[in-house]
Amino acid sequence: MNKENNEEKVVDEGSDEYKRRLPFLRKSKSGSGPRHPDPYFRMKVIIVVMIAVVLALAIFNLYQHRQNVALENASIKHMEKMREQQIKLDKHVTEVIAYKDKLDIKSLRIRNVDNVLKISGYIQNTGKREVNDVIMTVYFMDENDLLIDTRYHTASSSDGSPLKRYQRRKFSLSIEDASDTAKEIQVIVSDIEFSL
Repeated sequence: MNKENNEEKVVDEGSDEYKRRLPFLRKSKSGSGPRHPDPYFRMKVIIVVMIAVVLALAIFNLYQHRQNVALENASIKHMEKMREQQIKLDKHVTEVIAYKDKLDIKSLRIRNVDNVLKISGYIQNTGKREVNDVIMTVYFMDENDLLIDTRYHTASSSDGSPLKRYQRRKFSLSIEDASDTAKEIQVIVSDIEFSL
């Protein structure tokens, strides 16, 4: 083989061969380097880049908007649920306030046996509704009628049956660490669980 055929021919920049092989690498008029044959090439590239940036920003804003809408919907659902719970609680409190006077604590007996305070008695339902559990609050007052301690007790049926109209239910509770300075003890009905 011929050595000249294997070697690459060096082409002079001003020759027709150079222009034929690399037409887009002609030097600019200023002589600073090659330029594209399309005089609007740079402007087209800038426009394409600007369109790409605008599209990217639009997609990002759409994503952010969807995230905000999802958070807003979740917040609205949470607030609706909280409102429903508040309505149920308000209804329950209203029912308890209206009915607790129909649950009478009778034969209340308070004894101190070996430093254990024993409180017993019974609850009588004088209203028309059936009651499952009665939550009682025990207040301990000092000689100046200031509250020094509070305890809670749930009077439930031993067999799970509700407390019906005019029925009685016994209760008893023992408090081991009751305050020694208590001069007065009050027991009240503080909450009610109604039968359905």
